[in-house]
Amino acid sequence: SVELEVLHDECKDEEMDPQESSEQLREHHQKHRCTDILCVLIFMFALSGVFWVLGYASTHGDMRKLYNGYNFEGQLCGIDTPGEFLYWCQDPAQLGILDLVHPICVDSCPSGSETSNSCFNDLTGSFVDIPDYEAMAFAGRYCMPTEGPLMSQVSSAFKDNSLARLISGLSETTWAWVPLLVSAVFAFFLGYLYLFFLFRAACCIVWACMVIMIVVPLCAGGYLVSWSLRGNTDNLHNIGDMQWMFTVGMSSFVLGIILLLIAAFRKRSINTAVHCIEAACECMWDMPSLLLEPFVTLFFKCGMLTLMSIGFLWLLSAGKVTHHGLYRSFSYGVWEKRYIAYYFFMMIWVNDLCDAMSHFVLAYAVQLWYFSPIEDDAKVEVPSLAIFRGYRVGLLCHIGTLAFGAVIIAVVRSVRMALAYAEKLANDTYNCAAACIAKAFLCCFTCIQNGLEFLNKNAYIDVAITSSNFCSAASRATLVVSSEMTAVSALNGACWIVQLAGLGAITGLGSVASWLLVTRVGNFSDPNSPSYVHDPVFLTLVAAVISFLVAFIFMIVFDTVSDSILYCYALEKRRHRGRTENDGEPVPRGLMRLVAQEGRVPPQEDPCMPQKSFNHQYQQMQLERDSVKKETIQD
Repeated sequence: SVELEVLHDECKDEEMDPQESSEQLREHHQKHRCTDILCVLIFMFALSGVFWVLGYASTHGDMRKLYNGYNFEGQLCGIDTPGEFLYWCQDPAQLGILDLVHPICVDSCPSGSETSNSCFNDLTGSFVDIPDYEAMAFAGRYCMPTEGPLMSQVSSAFKDNSLARLISGLSETTWAWVPLLVSAVFAFFLGYLYLFFLFRAACCIVWACMVIMIVVPLCAGGYLVSWSLRGNTDNLHNIGDMQWMFTVGMSSFVLGIILLLIAAFRKRSINTAVHCIEAACECMWDMPSLLLEPFVTLFFKCGMLTLMSIGFLWLLSAGKVTHHGLYRSFSYGVWEKRYIAYYFFMMIWVNDLCDAMSHFVLAYAVQLWYFSPIEDDAKVEVPSLAIFRGYRVGLLCHIGTLAFGAVIIAVVRSVRMALAYAEKLANDTYNCAAACIAKAFLCCFTCIQNGLEFLNKNAYIDVAITSSNFCSAASRATLVVSSEMTAVSALNGACWIVQLAGLGAITGLGSVASWLLVTRVGNFSDPNSPSYVHDPVFLTLVAAVISFLVAFIFMIVFDTVSDSILYCYALEKRRHRGRTENDGEPVPRGLMRLVAQEGRVPPQEDPCMPQKSFNHQYQQMQLERDSVKKETIQD
């Protein structure tokens, strides 16, 4: 018949079996098989290389070389000498000036000038007793002077070496981890609360988050700038860097202005995104187990990357150390550089593989929900705990496909990082030509990475539906998305406002919670406390990064659910062309409302208001679809 011929042509275009019906696309009727087995073997072989590198690190490395202080004789404090703290003596020729070139190791930081230490005299080449000064333990490794003039000398040395400052700031997080944990837990709570209220009042929540995202950077920026201009740091007892607070404050203020302009000029995109939210929230409300996926992903990703990061630090400590008192530098041999590059690439690959698994699991669960039948205007036969079924299918059947897609992104990402480092080196050496070339290639590879990430995401969705290998799924995903590019691209891009609002609101509130803890709670703001935070600005920035990462996981869930629904809709729409009967397309209500607004509802209608004419719009769309199908068959 003509109908079968049309269906045959459509299936041929999609490189699928012409006898396969749309029912076979549904997971309930599609048995998943193992795909890209060769990639599994390659990935396992690459992981075995990681253990080889770790064996070398265990033999030649010692992580204490990364954070313990070195005295001027090259001895590691607390290991080669009994003293655990690095202490800078006063210059024997001029008291009041620190000798930063010849530090020594001491058992404890001196409490005043009544005591003395045996320090090296560079003029005589011998040790002499030099009076001490009052100092406090800093970063658990150094004796920081408490007097302003002496402290400024050490602070200048910190500011002259960014690596030393970064290491000291990160070391501070080891005893001030409570504010960071509170920020992470608070960000998790805000993420779940954000998704819940999106389902209940999408429009109000989106605009409320936009306001929070704008107000927090503006207020924080104005506060830090005014504080730095007044020079009031007595309550902070930090290392006295006014320029640091001024830079952070101005950056935060400019960010708030940019977000304000986005909210002002992208109002229609924000309103359009509300309907896309309704479709995604409809799925997430019917399948509450989707909300467990951020926690599962974070648990596995943090566990894997934490273990690999420890191994990476272990490998870095295998280099030859050149000490400079306050900071140190490492030099590596040819094979050590290769080991570091290989290990770093494997970290990127494992991270991208975790992201690929997360995308697949969510897409698998969403397609189970999407292809479930609708009865009485509601989905029925929706499976419970679908994400765990997705993990089982992904690990047992498609780990090779996911590793294939992840390694493509890992290669491009590694090249981008290398180009970014080359650009930095060129700028540091004032090589304008090399910097320009590096920036051009960096721009190209950034575009390539963005395109591949978009392709891979849709390929994983197709694998979840059809159980194809990566190349076939990527090819089919390209055909499906390109055939519906107008609708899919418009609706796909509408959700970025929602994700931006969620990221900004959760990050802002999480960082505010950390700032209040480290500046208002006595354990962290009292200089006599063992948990005292010397640099609350740096710790707040770390808390903001943690809150951002937690919020990013939630936004990935929302983004993947939206993309999966849209892809299922585009795939079903493509396969249903040429049919005379209505196959009962299980299109969600929120998606139909969004498509109606994009193509048929006048732009002046407010999507935040109830859609009274939705049933009429839906009936009109069904009639138009049936008419197009009949005309296609007659042709």
